[in-house]
Amino acid sequence: MPTVHEPSAMSLYLSMSVNGAPLANGTGVIVGHAGKFWLVTAGHNITGRDAVTGELISQRTGAWPDTVTIRHTWMDQLGQWTERVVPLFKDGQPIWLQHPRGLAVDVVAVPLLELDTVATIYAVNLDAPGLAELAVPDEVSIVGYPFNITSGEGFPVWTRGTIATELDFDHDGLPMFLVDSRTRTGQSGAPVFWYSSHGMIPVRGGWKLNDGQNPPLTLLGIYSGRTDQHSDLGRVFKLSAVRDVIEHGKPPDDVFSIEA
Repeated sequence: MPTVHEPSAMSLYLSMSVNGAPLANGTGVIVGHAGKFWLVTAGHNITGRDAVTGELISQRTGAWPDTVTIRHTWMDQLGQWTERVVPLFKDGQPIWLQHPRGLAVDVVAVPLLELDTVATIYAVNLDAPGLAELAVPDEVSIVGYPFNITSGEGFPVWTRGTIATELDFDHDGLPMFLVDSRTRTGQSGAPVFWYSSHGMIPVRGGWKLNDGQNPPLTLLGIYSGRTDQHSDLGRVFKLSAVRDVIEHGKPPDDVFSIEA
């Protein structure tokens, strides 16, 4: 049986639509916490608005998504897929959760219900944090779908990057850090992982051997996008921001409101 590394099953291809018409594509990851599952992705994938300027991303249509289609691995058969259309509004109100600081923290969580058609959920367990202790300039992987490209059997593409700013500090006053990586359109919302295939785990000041009781996997955050179109520096919102969205977030009162 072919080998599939765990993050490849966790990273999900997303299609955003309005009234059934496609708007954009991106990447997401399912996060499990306190017995519930959430689709976590970049906020601008779901709002259709730039998290920095608040402007509509799709100037051509002047629209924002009302559904997101998630491509899941189906019936525990890796490489077989099913698509689920998830509504983003109920009675005209958004159902996703934003960060307490608003949509400037470019991470949202969409509650996932009725998962009976998905036999196995490949989710990051927020209640079991990873073991790696990283710092600049350690290497990370951004696992997503640049230019909507998929690898064999529909799995994501792994992009290598290095941590570019000190993790103990928030970059630009937001719960994020920068990575140095050649990322492209379609990777917004991708999980940023440290992952080891050899069992050694980095800790500050050296390495330790994994005891085999925990997966050699750590979710560091959610990739948001490059700092500008000419840069190879990308914004990653930290795992702490994901936790704050799920534990303390609320649906936005106004999807056009960008706060900091």
